[in-house]
Amino acid sequence: MNEEEYFFNTYLGRELNVCGDLIYKGFEALENNQQNILDNEELNQALGIDSVDFLQEAPAFIFWINNSIAFERLGKIIILFLMWNNNQQNDPYEQIIDEIFSKTDSILENASDREKELLKTHNNNEIYKAINKFGYNLVLDKEERHLLQLFTEFYNNLRYGRFHDKKTYEFNQDVIMLKGLFDKFYKIHRKNIYMCHSKDETALFHIGKTINNMAKKYYESIKELSEQHCLFTYELHEDSFASRVFQNLDESVHELFIWNRIVRNEVTYLFMYDKLHKNYPDAPEPLEADEIGLDFSDNTLLKQGYNNTLVDYVREVLYDCLFENSDNKKDCLDKREREIVGLISSEAYYKDY
Repeated sequence: MNEEEYFFNTYLGRELNVCGDLIYKGFEALENNQQNILDNEELNQALGIDSVDFLQEAPAFIFWINNSIAFERLGKIIILFLMWNNNQQNDPYEQIIDEIFSKTDSILENASDREKELLKTHNNNEIYKAINKFGYNLVLDKEERHLLQLFTEFYNNLRYGRFHDKKTYEFNQDVIMLKGLFDKFYKIHRKNIYMCHSKDETALFHIGKTINNMAKKYYESIKELSEQHCLFTYELHEDSFASRVFQNLDESVHELFIWNRIVRNEVTYLFMYDKLHKNYPDAPEPLEADEIGLDFSDNTLLKQGYNNTLVDYVREVLYDCLFENSDNKKDCLDKREREIVGLISSEAYYKDY
């Protein structure tokens, strides 16, 4: 393996995994962060402050900063592959490629202005346009391009919060942007989605669907370009957050967290079933600990609220065994979760427990 191949395999391979982790953790920040009506409506209006906030202060910022950085880096991985391809053909990027591969401290010192712009810009839209100007066909739809524009706006103008001189933004502009995104996606996609029990969660599902589609398009592009050189830049750490994002089996990033919730409910129900069954003889059977790989010596689920391996086992048992003959497995999943959550939270149960 020469130094170019090592760079793409090792350095950019790590960048890819970092991007997947950022997308996951950025979306995780929005999960269960309920909207919160600020107390003094009249004062807020007088100050020109949006009256709707979120209960936690940081998640809006985390969502915007993580995704803006992640998609910027994904785009730049593709740009570097395209530069390398062109360099092998007619050497237009020889200087910048040589300096990157030799790992000097002045990677961009002798590069052209255009080369500097492509690798230093934080403008996701410009990176996307540049990819296609190289002749590579990366197609994003209108909603996906809109998200890229919002990521660019946030990173260029709002990542320092109020520590800048741009007076056109409110003090909580990141929250206002997030609320606007929720409203926009809910208005466009009003259709009820399985396992989504509120307006916000429906919007979250569709935001997650758009991010999921974008992430897979970038990932598949990197995989294709990597395979052209017989490289493994696209390899992901097994059971990592990055692998769950880029190889998501469902439509939306939000569904990753729905499955985390399902697993927690199933495990809780398993622990409570014996007592519940006395009061509710018709209660559905719990999943067996051994068939879902529940190891009581492994407290990952209790410490972190999720366990990726356990999620895979529960999904397999529910879909391939319990709902094997069902035409609509997601409806069955929704019905089962509602039933066991109702039993877990029943007043009669708590009075008798």
